[in-house]
Amino acid sequence: MSFESAEPLASLPFPEQQHRFASSDGVAVAVYDWGGDGPPLMLAHATGLHAHVWIPLVTRLRAQFHCYGVDLRAQGETGVGEPPSFVWDRIGNDFEAAIVGLGLAGRGDVFGIGHSMGGFAVLDAEMRRPGTFAHLFGFEPVVFPRLDEMAEQFRMGDNMMANAARRRREVFPSRSAAYDNYRGKMPFMAIDDDALRAYVHWGFDDLDDGTVRLKCRAESEAELFSQSFTDALYRLDEVACPVLLGISEFTNDGFRTAVPMQVERLPKGTLRNFPNRSHFGPLERTSEFADIVTTTFLRMD
Repeated sequence: MSFESAEPLASLPFPEQQHRFASSDGVAVAVYDWGGDGPPLMLAHATGLHAHVWIPLVTRLRAQFHCYGVDLRAQGETGVGEPPSFVWDRIGNDFEAAIVGLGLAGRGDVFGIGHSMGGFAVLDAEMRRPGTFAHLFGFEPVVFPRLDEMAEQFRMGDNMMANAARRRREVFPSRSAAYDNYRGKMPFMAIDDDALRAYVHWGFDDLDDGTVRLKCRAESEAELFSQSFTDALYRLDEVACPVLLGISEFTNDGFRTAVPMQVERLPKGTLRNFPNRSHFGPLERTSEFADIVTTTFLRMD
């Protein structure tokens, strides 16, 4: 099935207002206000993705929440900075700039969903701006033990995810070709079709020769993976709000070990297993995931 025949999400099903907020290194963070009825809900994406992959989920949540998305640096419409910096403290700067710029910091009625790197972002934001969030939901947050020997190994180029990112194909003849490529490969073949179409539609730039290129460049994604060690795990006791952490059935040993450790360190942490989902679980069976989010945050029976 081609991108065109799949009826791509070429336009949003609801109004969007875009903001730019200043972060560190000269980065202007792209933030999207998608509207909705209810308390604020901030969504933070995984490494290599962008805010608009949340559109299928937001479509199902706008009846209960006023939704916002953020493109973290080097991804979506947010640049890399000058000079470029991929240290994850800067990722924290970007998400903090978004919540401050939107006037949400310290309000206490904000909800947050973070996937992978985005899970780190929402937890880090609550530690930076205590009392901002009423409840957080992190799906396999990248919050790992910072072992010196492991960090050194990653600096020496043995980071499997970084190496894979450097081999990533950046340019395709068209969005249709990119869609067809991803539809047949993991992890994208497991996600909902509308989520994949959103990823392709908003995740590429049009080049002068008619081809398209990933907005999140391969080297940028590799550097984000390489710099992913932080001390966040050892500060999770500072997160006072309730936090639900999700772990997928088809995860790797790193998350299988780290997520329970995160729960143990959180004062109000809860672990939930997600059967038949991968690390891209929030983009799989989105309707079901939206129901879980709504029930978790609003305590609906």
